[in-house]
Amino acid sequence: MKIRIGDAVSLTTPIDFKFHPDDRQTLVQTDGGNVVQDFGSVASGDKITLNAVFKRDEFLKVWNYYQSRELIDFTDSSGVVWPRMRVRILAYGYKERFENYINCEIELWRI
Repeated sequence: MKIRIGDAVSLTTPIDFKFHPDDRQTLVQTDGGNVVQDFGSVASGDKITLNAVFKRDEFLKVWNYYQSRELIDFTDSSGVVWPRMRVRILAYGYKERFENYINCEIELWRI
């Protein structure tokens, strides 16, 4: 299934979809043992990374979200809606022989 970033819809199902929770757990070294400080999971620090192909016009919508730092709703390939996400484009390139199709690596942050 395709993904939706704001109003932009991908051409393909994303590959390498990964969810990275922000787990605020740190290890503190003490004399004679270890102590773990656990501040819990902080939802506003969660990140999603993925690679997807977009048609040029759809990619430009994502690019504008990135440039304007606009908060958008993200719908993943299983239909789950993630509200209030910020888009970050890590890299992009044109598909060989199909310059109207853009392969991009995207990171989405929960805010």
